[in-house]
Amino acid sequence: MILVDTSVLIDFFKGNETGALLKNYLSSQRFFHPIDPVESYAEAARIYFLCRKKGITIRSTIDCLIAQICIEHELDLLHDDRDFDAMAEIVGLKCVTAF
Repeated sequence: MILVDTSVLIDFFKGNETGALLKNYLSSQRFFHPIDPVESYAEAARIYFLCRKKGITIRSTIDCLIAQICIEHELDLLHDDRDFDAMAEIVGLKCVTAF
């Protein structure tokens, strides 16, 4: 299964699509949440720390949580964001690049 990051959805919906079409699309999709309300966030923080330790600054900490959710649920991540590629090399995130 593939989780689609908003970096891909934003590019897709930049055309003449309406907010209503996006709402209809999203309401038909399966959503994944952190498995543990505390541990998942701690692991996301660990991802950020591990990246910084390797000299990589992740621009959005929410991306670390997205990565952790993918890891927990064994999902591939479809994205258009270089931070995920950097995380993948460090924490084993499985990525599919949009372009």
